[in-house]
Amino acid sequence: MNRPLRKLVEPDLTITDFLDLVSEAKEDRFELIDGRAVAMTGNTLRHQSLVGNLYTALRERSRPRGCRTYPGDVFIGTGSDDHFLGVPDVFVRCGPPIEGRVITDPVIVVEVLSPSTIVKDRGYKFERYASIPSLTQILLVHQNEARVESWTRSPGSEDDDPAWIMTPFVGIEAALPLPALEADLPLALVYEDVDLSPAAAASA
Repeated sequence: MNRPLRKLVEPDLTITDFLDLVSEAKEDRFELIDGRAVAMTGNTLRHQSLVGNLYTALRERSRPRGCRTYPGDVFIGTGSDDHFLGVPDVFVRCGPPIEGRVITDPVIVVEVLSPSTIVKDRGYKFERYASIPSLTQILLVHQNEARVESWTRSPGSEDDDPAWIMTPFVGIEAALPLPALEADLPLALVYEDVDLSPAAAASA
């Protein structure tokens, strides 16, 4: 293990510390989780198929609204937590183009749930994403069934900790609304060419 990778395992890293270190440790991908650099595991073909479908479908719906869709590999920060940088599978951002390594103003964040990441994605990362003022929707996509949990920020909330409402969308025939893009996302597009048979799910 080289020096940058040894340093990455230290606790209480700030965003600046973390970004400096990951620039040197190019052979691995990390997120900053509660001040610790956490290595991101390799993804399955099923996971990547879902990410590709989501990116394509959201890109088609974001462009007419003057927004852009991005795959993972870009850090998402809250703008206030100096010990967190997440890397969602897909996200949508509106507004003029910007440069940099960290985005703090997404409107939609998408995570494809995996057995190794589901606790983190639905817990710590969800809470950090939910604190981003610009964010209006978080999509948690299941791999082994046509099921997407759509979390939307409650409109008109006046307190500092706005409520998030979860609506499950289940089945290939379902379509979930994307309020920020004034469009719908059919689950048939999300799960296109993804084998959801019990045998395929067991081997995924």
